Amino acid sequence: MSIYRGEESDNTDRKPWKAKPKSNLRTRMLLFMLLFIVSLMLLACGSSKNGNVSGDSSKETKDVVEAVASESQSPSQIQDTTKEQKTTKEVSTTEEPTSAEPVTEPETTSLPVNVGTDFQFEDTGETKYAYLTFDDGPSDNTYPILDILDQYQVKATFFMVSRSDEVSRQRCKAIADKGHALGMHSHTHVYSELYATLDSFKADVQGIHDWLYEATGQDVKLYRFPGGSSNTVSNVDINTMIDSITSMGYIYYDWNVSSGDASSKPVSAEEMIENIKSQSQGYSRVMILMHDTNVKTETVRALPGIIETLQSAGYQIVPIKNNTRPVQHVKAGYMQ
Repeated sequence: MSIYRGEESDNTDRKPWKAKPKSNLRTRMLLFMLLFIVSLMLLACGSSKNGNVSGDSSKETKDVVEAVASESQSPSQIQDTTKEQKTTKEVSTTEEPTSAEPVTEPETTSLPVNVGTDFQFEDTGETKYAYLTFDDGPSDNTYPILDILDQYQVKATFFMVSRSDEVSRQRCKAIADKGHALGMHSHTHVYSELYATLDSFKADVQGIHDWLYEATGQDVKLYRFPGGSSNTVSNVDINTMIDSITSMGYIYYDWNVSSGDASSKPVSAEEMIENIKSQSQGYSRVMILMHDTNVKTETVRALPGIIETLQSAGYQIVPIKNNTRPVQHVKAGYMQ
């Protein structure tokens, strides 16, 4: 009789009386190993019994507490928490995360705090008004723009960005000295910084206000949000920023007509004139968005045609004043 053990087996005949002792020895060894393993397992269970009981009890208590807390939190609270965590993550890419500011709805009646209780926006009646507004100056094109405005004897509004050089201060002062209106636009004009938190927004507004005061001596009250009040890049709710601007005593102005010079692709002077002509139809008051930067030479070239087109349509071209009724994409509470 042959006994085979897989690959280790050969064809040599084996006698039964030789295989039996080996089988008995193997069985005894397996039984001994099994008893040894069971003994080790019993010892291990005995040594950790006390610790496991206390740990399981602690875990169960914690689970109960968390379950109760979760049930007591409404779905809206859970959603708000998730939103807050997402905002913190986005802000952390620009600067140290700050505590979340409460989001509030704009006040329903309050006007900027320093305009007085008897403040009223001007009544334009049947008169057609056009407001030429230039963002992002001063620049190398500021003086050419001023020369054209002088030529046509009209006044405009310049929403300014802070510049550290003396030439820019002189250009800003020239705007004020010629009787044009000054407005705040931004201290940095870097959206990811100024719109990161409410504190950074307030600091940006204060920065451009102080720069204009140092350059001209004027306590400027007009403001334009970078990207407009309808911008979609801010980490801060627009209503919170509107409340902030209002509490600081400022009125913000958007636009209802655009020259198109904000486009990333080149726009000709002729296209700007046509844009303003077509978009102005049906409005008795038009606030026109243009830009005063070094690269906006086509805006300068279009300006005489823009002025003539507006005047031929019956518009009086005037600067924005502190009591000019604003055009606002997202309306403040006092405009509701």
